[in-house]
Amino acid sequence: MRASTLKTIATAAFAAMAAGSVASAADMAPRYTKAPPSIVEIWTWDKFYVGINGGYSWGRSDTSGTFYNNLTGLQVSPTQTGVINLDGWLIGGQVGKNWQFGNWVAGIEVDGQWTDEKGGRGYTCVTGPVGGPCSLITGGPFAGVSPTTTFNQHIEWFVTLRPRVGMLVTPSALLYVTGRPMA
Repeated sequence: MRASTLKTIATAAFAAMAAGSVASAADMAPRYTKAPPSIVEIWTWDKFYVGINGGYSWGRSDTSGTFYNNLTGLQVSPTQTGVINLDGWLIGGQVGKNWQFGNWVAGIEVDGQWTDEKGGRGYTCVTGPVGGPCSLITGGPFAGVSPTTTFNQHIEWFVTLRPRVGMLVTPSALLYVTGRPMA
């Protein structure tokens, strides 16, 4: 009976400790912490900025060509005009500064582009069956052959500097106009 009494006392002590632990955890005061202040983002366009860009460009160049006699320097063909399409890839970067005045934004930007825009066009000084002014260019064994030439154009790089002015549609959307002075 002694063992049974010890078992009963041990079980009662264990139950009392377990109940005491639960009771003391339930009796603890709750911990409250103050919420951090809310972060309010104030949007402004009054900043410096930098960026990179890339793309493909399609361009046109009005070009004219005239043939001259190399010996006399006289013009031997009418001026021929045509368009050269200057197409190619470009990559570049820009840097700028905006100033915000209420709902109005003014700014200035400079950008530089490195391009592979290129194109060409051929011109022919047609000789007639009986000759003509262009046959003076191709004398000797090449008499009667229409001389030709090709004009090639290649834009390697360009830089622009332009102002900007606009009005805010929303705090983060700007409707603006930009341009550059004509040279």
